[in-house]
Amino acid sequence: MFTRGSRGKARLARLLPGLVLFVFCFAYGAPSEGELRAAVIVAIMRFTSWAETIPDDGQLNVCLVGQPISEVSLLAADLQQKVASRALHARRVVRRDIESCQVLVMGGDLNEPEYEQLLAAADAKSVLTVCDGCRRGLGEDAIIQLKLRQQRVSFEVNLARAKSSGVALDAQLLELAAVVRK
Repeated sequence: MFTRGSRGKARLARLLPGLVLFVFCFAYGAPSEGELRAAVIVAIMRFTSWAETIPDDGQLNVCLVGQPISEVSLLAADLQQKVASRALHARRVVRRDIESCQVLVMGGDLNEPEYEQLLAAADAKSVLTVCDGCRRGLGEDAIIQLKLRQQRVSFEVNLARAKSSGVALDAQLLELAAVVRK
């Protein structure tokens, strides 16, 4: 299901983060860490498909819980950014109120029981879980864990969690990941 693409696809995959950074720098000056993280999350969504049918309301619901580093930038992009012809709708939600979410971005201020409850609720649906700024050891069970390494935002993928959640990640995305846990 997740096979390596052709050379052209691999080249495109390597260029994607640089292109996103170039667009942000050109349009807004040097991007903040939150803006970079938000750009990575949006790019990841473009290489994701969900097993559950997404409601045909023209929106892709991104729910924010805790205090993710990308929160301000994702909220600013609300209904301005498109992903697969759907308007990205970002909003803060009360913990465990993720019924209408296709993407759940969790911040590092969550305690372990809250984090585990959110993952269990997300597993019951087809939800892309992203841990943005989670402290060491907490974010490894999310499908995507964002990390800052040498002034660059990278991400790790938990492929087993993605498969069990009914979230499919394109092979091009997996080639860009710093770590893919199977």
